[in-house]
Amino acid sequence: MMWKRLGIKELEIPKIENYKIEFLPSIDDSKIKIKALNKNNSINYNSYRGLGEELENLPKIHSNAGFKIEVDDNTSIKEPLLINYKIDNNNPVLIDNNLIEIGKNSQLTLIFDYYSDDSQNLFHDGLTNIIVNENSILNVIKLQRLNDFSNNFDTNITVIKDNGIFNLINIEIGASLTAVNYTNYLNGQSSTANLDSIYLGCGFQKKDLSYTMVHKGMRSVSNIESKGALKDNSTKVFRGNLEFLKGAKKSIGSEAEYTTLLSHGVKNDSIPALMCHEDDVDGEHAVSAGKIDENKLFYLQSRGLDEFNAKKLIVESSFNPIIKKIPDENVRNIILLEIERRI
Repeated sequence: MMWKRLGIKELEIPKIENYKIEFLPSIDDSKIKIKALNKNNSINYNSYRGLGEELENLPKIHSNAGFKIEVDDNTSIKEPLLINYKIDNNNPVLIDNNLIEIGKNSQLTLIFDYYSDDSQNLFHDGLTNIIVNENSILNVIKLQRLNDFSNNFDTNITVIKDNGIFNLINIEIGASLTAVNYTNYLNGQSSTANLDSIYLGCGFQKKDLSYTMVHKGMRSVSNIESKGALKDNSTKVFRGNLEFLKGAKKSIGSEAEYTTLLSHGVKNDSIPALMCHEDDVDGEHAVSAGKIDENKLFYLQSRGLDEFNAKKLIVESSFNPIIKKIPDENVRNIILLEIERRI
């Protein structure tokens, strides 16, 4: 496997051992079923321009963690469910295979937190399959804040049926090497997928972020918004794909990415793509990258902030509209503290 734009020619897969940390939340509701299940969690969809066959098959065949969640029809779970996936010296390899299916007319919020201590040579490779049934709303927040001695890979495939709504927030802060792929199939009529992304690149971190919306149902709607900041010698590749298949009439898709460049040594690639096989659709994309506005920086410094804190405030203010969407105050505070520490 190779990521030419990141300068990665080969990757060594570590020895897979048992994962011994409890990660499932306790649920006291008969209408939602959650259990550990680390194999055969699949909805038989191949990921779109994914991470490569080896990384995508690893969780299917050799997973050491994972779960299956099923929510009954006509069920609304008000409190977010938190999935804690920690990696440490005693559990240095996490291969998680997760399956989520939310019933008709139901609602659920899930928060994944991938984190680590200061152990070295840590490895994560995950696969999450999601089915959003008719008239349901599923909110998923994925926070990755592994240390800089970690490799992180994650494949996510979602199928959205008639009038279903899928809201995703992906936050990529940690890991030395990160490659993630999110593919959303808007199969149903009037189905909706919203993807908000935050990333921060520091040191020599390398990130490859792939976000895809595949429109099949009529009047389906998708939105991708990604905001990031790069400093030191970090590298980032953004791949945003909007595809309108035959039959997706009157569908709308948009993608936008904004990158703040905090250092001269960063490398930033943005690759938006729009593919259309249907006439009556509306697709648009926008990409921008640049240094911090000098006028903003001067204004904040004139108010007593030093250069470091002024830059930090500008970056945090650009992230805040997305962070505020997370319905858990503790998780929001963790994100802000992690961003502050790494900046």
